[in-house]
Amino acid sequence: MLKFVGEAILSSFIQIVLEKLFDVVRNSVVGKKLEDSLVQKLVRCLRNAESVLEDAERKQFTDPKVNEWLSDLKHAIYMADDLIDRISIKTDNDMASMFEETLSLLESILKDKESLGLNEIAVDSSLWRISTSLEVKSCIIFGRNPDKKAVLDLLLHDNDDDDEISVIPIVGMGGVGKTTLAQHVYNHDSIKQKFDVQAWACVSDDFNEFKVTKVILGLVTGIDHDKDANKVLVHCKLKEKLTGKKFFIVLDDVWNEDRDKWISLITPLQYGAKGSKILVTTRIESVGTKFTLVTTESIASMVQTSQSYRLELLSNEHYWLVFANNACLPDPIHSSEDMELQIIGKEIVRKCKGLPLAAQSLGALLRETREIRDWNNLLYSNIWETESKIIPALRISYQYLPPSLKRCFVYCSLFPKDHEFEREELILLWMAEGLLQPPKNGKTLEEVGYEYFNDLVSRSFFQCSRSENRCYVMHDLVHDLAMFIGGEFYIRDEGLGRETKVIGAKTRHLSFSILGDPVAENFGTSGPKYLRSYFPISPKDDDEYTDFKPWILDLKYLRVLSATSFAFYDNRNNIGLLDSIDELIHLRYLDLSGSGITMLPEALCNLYNLQTLKLSYCENLTRLPNDMHNLVKLRHLDLKETSLKKMPSHMSKLSDLQHLAYFVVGKHEDRGINQLGTLSKIVASFHQLDNYPLSRNCLEFYDMSCWGKWYHPQESNDYFPVPKSLVIYNCPKLQGGLPTCLPAVETRLKNAHCLLLHSQGLLPSANWR
Repeated sequence: MLKFVGEAILSSFIQIVLEKLFDVVRNSVVGKKLEDSLVQKLVRCLRNAESVLEDAERKQFTDPKVNEWLSDLKHAIYMADDLIDRISIKTDNDMASMFEETLSLLESILKDKESLGLNEIAVDSSLWRISTSLEVKSCIIFGRNPDKKAVLDLLLHDNDDDDEISVIPIVGMGGVGKTTLAQHVYNHDSIKQKFDVQAWACVSDDFNEFKVTKVILGLVTGIDHDKDANKVLVHCKLKEKLTGKKFFIVLDDVWNEDRDKWISLITPLQYGAKGSKILVTTRIESVGTKFTLVTTESIASMVQTSQSYRLELLSNEHYWLVFANNACLPDPIHSSEDMELQIIGKEIVRKCKGLPLAAQSLGALLRETREIRDWNNLLYSNIWETESKIIPALRISYQYLPPSLKRCFVYCSLFPKDHEFEREELILLWMAEGLLQPPKNGKTLEEVGYEYFNDLVSRSFFQCSRSENRCYVMHDLVHDLAMFIGGEFYIRDEGLGRETKVIGAKTRHLSFSILGDPVAENFGTSGPKYLRSYFPISPKDDDEYTDFKPWILDLKYLRVLSATSFAFYDNRNNIGLLDSIDELIHLRYLDLSGSGITMLPEALCNLYNLQTLKLSYCENLTRLPNDMHNLVKLRHLDLKETSLKKMPSHMSKLSDLQHLAYFVVGKHEDRGINQLGTLSKIVASFHQLDNYPLSRNCLEFYDMSCWGKWYHPQESNDYFPVPKSLVIYNCPKLQGGLPTCLPAVETRLKNAHCLLLHSQGLLPSANWR
């Protein structure tokens, strides 16, 4: 199958590489490390490649040789990017020879463009615009009222003669609207009135029945059970919560027909009250019957599968309404221009084959323009005629994404289907990979990331999660698109081990669920030595750690490293594994959360490019390295649930810090955070400090211009030292969130927007200046 590389991804990438190269020149690095002629030669090569990318992108679907040429070019551009980063960070004696080697590779690739018949074509970027504020009525469901009523009737109807729990499968092809229908049913008032307990769990093709059970338990109890490792205990807890209660559970996107897994999932559910219902969405007709075929007699007798409800394609009339709503076409039509757009739009809709997801994505795309030319370009795009497993409408929506968003979207292919995306976490990864354009007009990189993410949401590449209010999910057909485009450069492997065959020299980004042994065989001389991302997602369900793999430190080009599943023991043999971590000079993101680490090496403080350091839930970690202040580019530091007793000196030198999750208040002035002027978010933790009468002293915050809120967990009030006075000076964005015990404190505030607290009498002793 052809791998889609994408002209605009490469074009955007080339622009980033050129900007980096020009920065190197401006900083007078060239001349000291390289001859100027070599730099000029690289610029010409990159410009030469950029000129034919539009033509190559159009031809790659029908010409395998062009497709392979684009893949080779992308590999070479990655190498150039790594080299430029290295020039700006480190002096190597063989830098010139490395540069010449990369140039030789690029020149060799570019020689083939004539034989492939690649020509210069002007790029039409008229649809490459960031979303406007046009509002879409996304809560409307078109043409599904009869389906909604039919499914509600099935759920609300009880047969007095049956004691079984009913399973109702909604069956339909991908993108037809099964999940949307289930969401509307799930939120219906009659459902909330009838059932005592409701829960929603995404199953997907990577069916982990224990994980699904923990999700259901979490929604029933309101407590996160993700870290629970004892299956028997989890089943007992769920049984206890469901016994005698009428429940309604939605299992969304079910693919797997494994009998043993269904037995495990159903076991704790059989104790619900008579009339309990399970709604299943699936593309596979036979999945629903598996509930009656999990034939241990005791379970089968408690579960009855209703006849499947088949969800058909929308009618042309309703399908048009989905498109028009997302495109924000006026109703009724007021102008001849709108009339012409409607005519073109209805022709586009006919090409979408009745799938609401396709209409939604194309409507969201065309919402950004009222140019008849743009609508006609989309209508007559040759992508409609290309044979592929990817829906043409989704490929077109992707093609017209702004180039910067394309790279961010493709990065999401590293996550499994139905993954719950946290916006803030994804932005940190984008930032570490250099996918965000430099901020302008006083914005931060994080704010640029928010704009990118919100734009992808507005274009229907992300949807709000049903199970997590603050999370987002990606439709599995959209996820298929991301994986299709990522190709051999982005690899997600469910079980990373000896049998892994797909990881090669071009692989730059790697994620996995299970780390098997021996993995090192796949990371030899022919392995992915240029790897940039390495992280586990949805690690094993038990609490056992995997030994840290020393070969990870041979991956010299890593930008993102997550070692959350690794064990680090307090002896020199194991701690020594991290002593050379400073050789990963490109590292921007390091996540050691939940690992067994007891101490961090001083070498960590030599990672001058590090932007994000996550140490949450490292319960054995008692101290940080002394030279933490050397991490001058650090923007996010997460220390939640550690055993730290004090902070290192000179933390105020971390002038780029934006988010500090837990700061341990210490005894000395040089362990303060007063000078962290860029800090926008604080989570402060106060530990009981022996022989330190903080209650006689003053807690002060000065000139923190970006500090917006003080997040103070209620439970830490027990340790809050209640100083004699609190001074907040020149913190103009501070809105509130101060600890509840502060009203008894003499508080002085100047240039802080805590007026809401003042008006409500929450800071009666405050001296406002």
